[in-house]
Amino acid sequence: MDTDDCTEKQKEEYINKSMFRGHWAYDYIVPIFNSPALEDVLDKANIKFDKKGSERKKEYIRIFPTSSKYTASEEVELKTFCKNLKSVKDTNMDIFIEFCLEKA
Repeated sequence: MDTDDCTEKQKEEYINKSMFRGHWAYDYIVPIFNSPALEDVLDKANIKFDKKGSERKKEYIRIFPTSSKYTASEEVELKTFCKNLKSVKDTNMDIFIEFCLEKA
């Protein structure tokens, strides 16, 4: 979730998971956040991203490939991507990337 499109209270309740109290899947929910937005996190992590114009969707696909099969070099890129994200306190998206790498 990008935190720039919600109130401060919603942001806190999402990040600390209290928003999901009472949900049957509460124990399995891991809120992933980017603050204030994914583009800002990518900038802070030194991940090249062209956030202008109509080519924006292609940039997301480049950064987050959707193929179910990936090469060894793509795995290295994803691990570097994850390492870069770990250096940014305004996200915990590295948890999601690590999970995906484990499951791949």
